[in-house]
Amino acid sequence: MTTENEDLDNSEEAEKEPLFGNNTLDQWVSFISSKEMPIFTHTASLLSDMIQDNHSTTSDLSQIILKDPALTSKVLRMANSSYYNPRVKKLKTITRAIVVLGYNTIREISLSSSLLEPLLHGHHQEAVSRHVRRSIHAAVIAKELVKSYPNGRPEETFIAALLSELGHFAFWCFSKNIADKLHEAQIENPKTAPQKLEAKVLGFKLDQLTQSLCKKWNLDGGLLG
Repeated sequence: MTTENEDLDNSEEAEKEPLFGNNTLDQWVSFISSKEMPIFTHTASLLSDMIQDNHSTTSDLSQIILKDPALTSKVLRMANSSYYNPRVKKLKTITRAIVVLGYNTIREISLSSSLLEPLLHGHHQEAVSRHVRRSIHAAVIAKELVKSYPNGRPEETFIAALLSELGHFAFWCFSKNIADKLHEAQIENPKTAPQKLEAKVLGFKLDQLTQSLCKKWNLDGGLLG
């Protein structure tokens, strides 16, 4: 049986970046899960305008959210929480999540989120931007491909691809010292596969972090990673 002080110590430990050479995948999942994923300033601005527009539709709102992997993951996490989804019937689309949460909750999520751009600089910001561009590009292609199948699910497929690099995005957002070490390794070994460098520096691949985060957060991302 744990005491209140032990629970507090465990909580504080989870909020600290795992130490270099002494970290595990589970530690990183706990560390990132203790943080609030930041969203793009442009997303927050568009979302605010859209919610105040009386003529906006659920489809309009979903299109804005789906351009931001972090916001997409936050909305789905909340929609699938026991408070909003007590029957535990998994919600897999942003369109459905908006219906369940309502416009006011979406607005609160946006307003309470940190903005990405002021938090990141240099190679951290470049890495996040690179992975977001790649995931959006993959999502657009995946959505178009699945349309050719009779039973295809375009939005679900788009989201799975969009979140396929969630671990990369989160790592470069929240890691400082170890992210710097990984960046140095990438510069010094430009011909080495990124996954090999990740495994050497971190002890695991960032694709594995994506899969673990999606599992913990009850998301369908990472399936394409």
